Amino acid sequence: MPPLPIPLGAKTTLDISHESLIRQWQTLNTWAVAEAESARQYQRLEDAAKRRQQRAGAELWRGVDLENARVWQEHEKPNEAWAARYGDAYQLAMDFLKESEAEEEKQRRDNERARQRELEQARERAEFQRTRAEEQTARAAEQARTASRLKAVTVVIGVLLLVTISVALYALSQRNRAADAQHVAMQAQKRAEEKEKDAVRAAEETERQRIAAVSAAKEAEQQRQVAFVRLARYFSAVSKASIEAQPTLGILLSIEALKAALIPAAEEALRDAITKIAASTALLGHARGVYGVAFSPDGQVLATTSGDNTVRLWALSNPTTEPHVLRGHADVV
Repeated sequence: MPPLPIPLGAKTTLDISHESLIRQWQTLNTWAVAEAESARQYQRLEDAAKRRQQRAGAELWRGVDLENARVWQEHEKPNEAWAARYGDAYQLAMDFLKESEAEEEKQRRDNERARQRELEQARERAEFQRTRAEEQTARAAEQARTASRLKAVTVVIGVLLLVTISVALYALSQRNRAADAQHVAMQAQKRAEEKEKDAVRAAEETERQRIAAVSAAKEAEQQRQVAFVRLARYFSAVSKASIEAQPTLGILLSIEALKAALIPAAEEALRDAITKIAASTALLGHARGVYGVAFSPDGQVLATTSGDNTVRLWALSNPTTEPHVLRGHADVV
């Protein structure tokens, strides 16, 4: 090419050097950069494989390195002929990459199993908490029912106590009246000196009042005894009524009945409650093993499931009666 300022003509010859051609050819330049980057990626992979081969236990690739290598392999699809330009261990490098992928997959599976175990443990804890909450709710309901019954018993005891107090006050009033009558008699005796007949009548009246006072006192004592007997009978009846659901409460109530009055009903209630505590009740009826049990919300019915494909409902107030059987299941319940 002629130097400046000689103009170029139609017959002017231009000599383009190889270096200029490469510098101006952008596509070729892009290819060269991509090839160099691919070669560097392969050489890193081969170097890591050789290090692992030379040192047993050296780390495999994982994370970003493994992901980059996997993307490079899928995109470039290297083969042994191409790899021979940049290294001498193509198969070793590919095996290293496969081993790294296998190890990462194994680690992923291990992590997934660990996560599943944690989820299972969390479910088990949640189920335990739910069961415990249901048990606490059932106990709270039973305690509320017991408190209601005890409240009713307390009210009855209070009424009986008021009756007893009233009887005692009446007896005291009768005694005071007797004392007053005696005083009147003494006064009458003083006046008897003046009026003999009036004194005799006054003495007779005084005697009648004394007899009435003694009779009233006896009647008050009899009423008190009757009140205690009634109280003992009531405690005995409540004890018998609570034997099935609360045998311990039945024992306590029968003991209180005996304290109030030694009557046969109280002794019988105590024997029945002790017998209920000592005996155990078996729920019989399933033909195969029992797989599950559940109480009704009011605690009066127990449901059992079995391998005989049935569900049985037991009335806990009288567990010896025949249960209600639910049939129709095609398999174990």
